[in-house]
Amino acid sequence: MLLPPLVVVAAVGPLNSAEVGSSATQVGSPGQLRSEVRGEVLEILVAPGQSVVSGQALVRVNPIDARLSDSSARIQIEAARAQLQSAEADFKRYTGLRDQSFISAAEWERRQAALAAVRADFEATVDRLGLFSIRAPRSAAIASIHAQPGQILEAGQLVVSLRGGGTSPPALSPKVAAGLRIPTRAILDGRWVFRVVGPPGQERVERVAVAISDADESTARLLHGLAPGDRVVAVGVSLLADGQRVRVKP
Repeated sequence: MLLPPLVVVAAVGPLNSAEVGSSATQVGSPGQLRSEVRGEVLEILVAPGQSVVSGQALVRVNPIDARLSDSSARIQIEAARAQLQSAEADFKRYTGLRDQSFISAAEWERRQAALAAVRADFEATVDRLGLFSIRAPRSAAIASIHAQPGQILEAGQLVVSLRGGGTSPPALSPKVAAGLRIPTRAILDGRWVFRVVGPPGQERVERVAVAISDADESTARLLHGLAPGDRVVAVGVSLLADGQRVRVKP
């Protein structure tokens, strides 16, 4: 029996002007994604012209102030990457079998859930070990990439430009009134989040419509749709479905 996908959650909390909007790295066109940290580009995960979905990692950056120098951490990331690549290859094979009617739609959906769990595990491993991921704030296409592997980025430097896709919330102004906040990567197509509900061990997600007044690459300010203390999925939102069972990463 396949386990539900493992997800990383974030709690809806208070927002104040000291948390966001004070840095030039967080202000600009919603189609221009900038690095929030000074660091080395480890890998570029997309190419110009490629379509991406909200929350998808585009570029990995190793922060200069907290470089990933621990060999055991690097080994963990490479092991998680290998597991993800294997799961993606398996899913591609099962998709071909489904298209040829060799497996049922239910079996294909189970394989899709398994891949979602592996992807969530990989993203959680990357975040836990200190890498910074530049993510798509909405579904769009890659217009251009302004960095390359090995390059040292300065905080605020333009890394990726987007074109098309859904409407993105406006950038945060330098002074933001108090409100509620969630991670920008928790937002799907600029208007949805997955809220985690249910008792421990029986969690599931429900898709909730939200209204966003301001957002940058890391934090979004809520107008309505969620309450303080609500838990939302912060990693892997594009892989979930309404009502799906999940496991919450401790």
